[in-house]
Amino acid sequence: MSVPREPVVPASLAVAVGRGAEAAEGLTLLLLTVREDGFPHVAMLSAGEVVARDARRLAIALWPSSTAATALARTGRATMAAVLDGVGWSLRLEAREAAAVETPLSGRLRRFEATVVAATADEAPYAVLGSGVTFRLTDPHPTLRRWAQVRAALEAAEAS
Repeated sequence: MSVPREPVVPASLAVAVGRGAEAAEGLTLLLLTVREDGFPHVAMLSAGEVVARDARRLAIALWPSSTAATALARTGRATMAAVLDGVGWSLRLEAREAAAVETPLSGRLRRFEATVVAATADEAPYAVLGSGVTFRLTDPHPTLRRWAQVRAALEAAEAS
């Protein structure tokens, strides 16, 4: 059952993508936006592309020409979903595009500063979610280096 929660970044997500945290390999964050044709679009983000600025704000890096970046820039709204600690979380975000970030391994990425405006937790007394979408890196070292650069660039960028 979906239960409204305080509009904050859940503690388990804040730990996984907090400032200075190493990107959590395997954690997939679903970013849902709306395309121009009105259909939903789901982008799968890693913890290497999201940094929790504080209890209510997230910095997000997206590929420049991605559908998610285009839709988020156009509408300023998205939902981020994840399964953490047995709970399915949905965070409604209001976002604005900020100055891009650039790293040697990723190049130029579009940066969005997002605020959690609503949150729900999906839980049932008879079951615990085991996981959401997860992944395993086939060649972790270059990917983790790239993520570290992106996260450092997001952390260094002013939240303004």
